Parts: sequence; structure tokens; C-alpha cells
Amino acid sequence: MRTLSSSSVSRFISRGKRSTTTTTNTVIDHPPSLNTSNAARNTPLLDYLVYTFPSLLCASLGYWQLQRREEKLLKMNARAEALHCEPLRSLSEVTETTKEFQRVRVEGEMIKNSIRVGPKVRTSEVSNNEKIAGYDLITPMREKRNKNARRKGVWPFGGGDGTNDVNDDDVVALVNRGFAERAFEDAKGGMCLKTIGVVRKGDMKGYFTPENVPEKNVWHYVDVRGIGEYLGLVVGAPRGSSNSSSIATLGKDENLNEDKKEKGFVPYVQLIRPIGTTTSTSSHQPIPVAEEELMKFSVLPEQHMNYSMTWFSLSAVTLWMASFALLKKKKVPKL
Repeated sequence: MRTLSSSSVSRFISRGKRSTTTTTNTVIDHPPSLNTSNAARNTPLLDYLVYTFPSLLCASLGYWQLQRREEKLLKMNARAEALHCEPLRSLSEVTETTKEFQRVRVEGEMIKNSIRVGPKVRTSEVSNNEKIAGYDLITPMREKRNKNARRKGVWPFGGGDGTNDVNDDDVVALVNRGFAERAFEDAKGGMCLKTIGVVRKGDMKGYFTPENVPEKNVWHYVDVRGIGEYLGLVVGAPRGSSNSSSIATLGKDENLNEDKKEKGFVPYVQLIRPIGTTTSTSSHQPIPVAEEELMKFSVLPEQHMNYSMTWFSLSAVTLWMASFALLKKKKVPKL
């Protein structure tokens, strides 16, 4: 049996003491409870962001719906105020600063060529379940301002003989005559129109609305400037092909007042029907928009309020779920 010397025993004892001292110092420097509390203080900030993000998102969407509701109410009030303003006596009084939806007296001669904007879908007045496809018809119309000062010339909107009376004071406007079915055939030749309409600025292109294709005379929304250039009513190369229709080459006719074309403004008017009147879709086409329809939107203010309440409810539910999950996560695990 091997016997340990006294020197070996001493070295073994001293080595054990150093090992014990190192372990003790490590425990004192990094106690488990202190490490756990540090982790509990550092991780919640990221946890709060992750768990409360759905609630914040739903709340922001609810607030956005309230903003949209206020915007619709302001637009409705502005339209109602414009509709109750004194009607303009003629299209010559329409300027770029004229209030949209202000009434204007429409009287003049319309030409046979019309722009079709669509396709549009209209609910039948006979059956709410029946949907009718068609277009909005937009036709250029001239209004005589000074009938006494007239000179002989070639009017771009003239008939087949190429002769007509032209006046530099003539006002040319785009008139939205209303909805017509796909199979509707417009009357051939010029016709006179005497009615009431409202001033419009054009349509706002929607997110899912296709782009207009002027080269093919395809219009999905009302772009007053684009249609004016296509018809040659404003400065800009006519976008239509010269052999597609006579209207496409109006910009080349020198008889059209160049000063007016350089201004780049063409009045745009939408015909309206009085409140309470009904029109059958199968007759009296095109059908002007009803006055009460001017106050309607695809999403009404009441619907925006319902949407906002839904988002706020979802925000409250997700916030409760996030609070419950964070409380469970905050529990320090036992050592």
C-alpha cells in the first residue's frame, strides 16, 4: 500500500482550498437570483412591443375609420352647400375655381360623337336584384354666348357639308348625360339640350381602376384633361387615331380658338334629375344621375363608424390577451 508523504498531503489540501475559493467568488459575483431579475428587466420591452402590436394596429385602423367618416361628412356638407348656391346662368360662368356640385344651366347643341366611360353597373329600378351593365355617356356641347357676332367658317363639330357658323365666343363643355346600356345607340346628328346640371371636376382614380387608354378610345374613369386633349379641345396632340373618328382630329382645326385651347380648361358638367323622379332603365336613355345620389358614397359615414367600432373592439380583445400573456411570462422560474 502506497503511503502519501506529508508534502503531497499539503499540496492536495491547498489545491482544494483554491478550488473552493474560486467557486465561492463565482457564486458571489453572479448570483442566480440577480441574473434572473436582470433578464426579467431586459426582455419585457421587446415582449411589450411584440404582444401589443396587434392591439395598436387595430386601434390605429379604428382611428383611421373615424377620420374617413369625418372626411365624408365634410364632403357631404360641402356638396349640400354647393347645391343650394345660386345656379350659374350659363356654362361661360364656369371657371376652374367654381365650386364642385354647384348648379348650372345647360343649353346648347350637342354632337353625335360621345365618349363612353365604364363599364358601369346600375341597379334596376324595377327589381333591386337585377344589375344592368352599361356606360356613362360624355358628349361635347357648344353653347353660343354671342349670337349676333357670327361669321362664316368651318365648325369642328359641324355636319357632313363642312359649313357652319363659328363664333370665337362659343363655349365648349363636356356633358355627362348619364347612364346608358351597352346596346344603346346614340342619336345620329346634332341635337339641342336644355336642362340643369352640376359642375364636376372629374373622377378620382381608384386603386383597382384600370388606366385609361386614349389611343384606343377606352376610358375607365373621367379624366377631363385627357378627354379634352383627345377631342382637341385643349393644347396637346390628339391621342385618338385620325381614322377612328372625326372627333379625334379636332385639335388640328384652326377655327377652334387657340387662346381657349392654351388655357387647358374645359368645363365638365353632369346632368341631374330632380329629387323624387324615377326613370325606367329601358327607356329615356341616357339616364341622368338623381340629385339624391350626389350625396351618396360607396362607403357611407355610418359604415365607417361601424368599421371603427369593430377595430376598437378587436384592439381591446387583443390588448387583454397580450396582458394575460405578459403576466404569465413575468413569473420568475424557481431555481
